[in-house]
Amino acid sequence: MILSDSEIKVTIAEISDADTHNADVVFDFYNHKCEELKSVLFIEIETVASKKSIILYCDFIGNYETCSVLHNNKLLIFKFNTAYLIDCITVKIKHFSFSELAGALKVFPMVDGYLIHGELEIIKTDFELNVQWTASGEDILVSPDGDDSCRVFENRIEYFDFLGNRYTLLLDENNRPMRKWKDYGPEDSVFASYILDGEAVKMTGLYEGFDAYVNSSKADSKNFPGCKDQYKIVFEENHVLALVAYGIYEEIVTVSEIIVAPHYRNKGKGTEIIKELLDICRNSFGDTIKQFRAVIFPNNIASQRAFEKAGFHFESAHEDGDVWYYVYDNANNN
Repeated sequence: MILSDSEIKVTIAEISDADTHNADVVFDFYNHKCEELKSVLFIEIETVASKKSIILYCDFIGNYETCSVLHNNKLLIFKFNTAYLIDCITVKIKHFSFSELAGALKVFPMVDGYLIHGELEIIKTDFELNVQWTASGEDILVSPDGDDSCRVFENRIEYFDFLGNRYTLLLDENNRPMRKWKDYGPEDSVFASYILDGEAVKMTGLYEGFDAYVNSSKADSKNFPGCKDQYKIVFEENHVLALVAYGIYEEIVTVSEIIVAPHYRNKGKGTEIIKELLDICRNSFGDTIKQFRAVIFPNNIASQRAFEKAGFHFESAHEDGDVWYYVYDNANNN
């Protein structure tokens, strides 16, 4: 593979026998024996002033092609749990162990460091590989069907685990996790019971609990082929923040429930979550979404105000008057 920027060109290839290649520098930190399983990388670094070659002995496991990044005169290569950081000018190398990864799957360059997608954890580091934060899931962070299980965007990271749970990490201006959106599952029932206190039950009508509501909604959705129900639990700084339920059907997103945890109410969190949901849906589905709608009980003044602050307005009441419909018309413009 070839990596390059305006001043440096790097060529990396896996070779079977180091004895057949002459190199300026040989790195073998772990003193691999000939009979051990290992990988040998032949690296050529070409700058304006010179051309150097390196033989790097590293772990047999791991795909260097998805785990190599060239940035600011530094070449980063991950093989399994070990990172090799090579200064392309001085050809000096440092190595770092990340045993908690259980194997690096992909490395993403970011404006202030690297994001390493591992089998067990996602790790954000600075450019010197100092760990800044980590994230994980309910199971290993790989896809059972081989699809990319981690995607990086400007202000968020999306990933899923082997069980199919999907996660969205919203990042602040310093690329640190601000909120975590996770698929709601049975293991989250204890959080749902806490969020769904007496006040929330009165405002939502979920007298049988959130799990019963999810099961009932999934059953109803079977009558509408193509309907995609989504049930999320949102965390902020490791504290449970809210429950969210919405569906996507015939290019319309309908928000049925946003229930904020008791200690976060009356602080503008509901409006923040609504705006985040709009962004998540736009980024995931793009122009296929023609409208956002919300279903709110007439007596739920707090929800009405939260949706209005997020850009929704009252459209109509159901014919029997038990719910009101709010709409957000500019689904793709804000």
